[in-house]
Amino acid sequence: MASSPDNIDYDRTVNVAGLHAAAARERSATPIGTTPVSLWVVLATGVVTILAGGYLGRNTGSDLGAANLNGYNYTLQYPEGAGGGGAAMSDEELRQDVNWLAAGKAVYSGAGNCVGCHQASGEGVAGQFPPLKASEWVTGSDKRLVAILLYGIGGAFTVNGKTYNGQMPAQGTALNNKQIAQVASYIRNEWGNKASLIYDDQVAAVKKEIVRQASWTQTDLDAAVPADAACPVSEWPAKISAAAGSAAATPAAAPAPAKN
Repeated sequence: MASSPDNIDYDRTVNVAGLHAAAARERSATPIGTTPVSLWVVLATGVVTILAGGYLGRNTGSDLGAANLNGYNYTLQYPEGAGGGGAAMSDEELRQDVNWLAAGKAVYSGAGNCVGCHQASGEGVAGQFPPLKASEWVTGSDKRLVAILLYGIGGAFTVNGKTYNGQMPAQGTALNNKQIAQVASYIRNEWGNKASLIYDDQVAAVKKEIVRQASWTQTDLDAAVPADAACPVSEWPAKISAAAGSAAATPAAAPAPAKN
């Protein structure tokens, strides 16, 4: 029998059942919409993921300020209690008036959480939280103010002729000596207040001299720290002055010669 012009053998027998069975097996082994992935690809992807995670763990900084596995800490370093950036400051530069007060403002609004009660205006909340603005507790004895910040005060106490009966929490465990000195200096020189700055060596001296487990009452505070009590003299003003004098005495670098 001659073949057709298309060379199709119409006498060939096709095993339709076998073809259907093979298609069914493929469909059951491969869900619709997916493509089989080699086990080697899965293993390689897992190895790459583990290596990448290890690299990031060794070399990526932490928002919490902790060093990574290589000992690096990429957290931005600002003056203690401050929120600004810029070049690192020396100890003397940090304690210059403008920098010290800026750091204190950051503590007041941040770590110290003072603003929640005393408000950004320093006027407090009537009948609940006393004002810091024009307060004799703030601009008076620096030693009394440090003692209050360190250990807190509670019960009835009088500010500007008005009685308050609340509880100020102790800050001595939440803030370090620098932060307490910074925020104390800030509130003594904000909202029209004007008083001397307080430094961390003075806070350390008061903390060493006065050790308490409980918050102050006004009666206890009056007995232990009179209204005219003063902190020991700080070493920092002399250090700041000496550093400023040294910087002024350092000759400026000569300009580079002009190129012809």
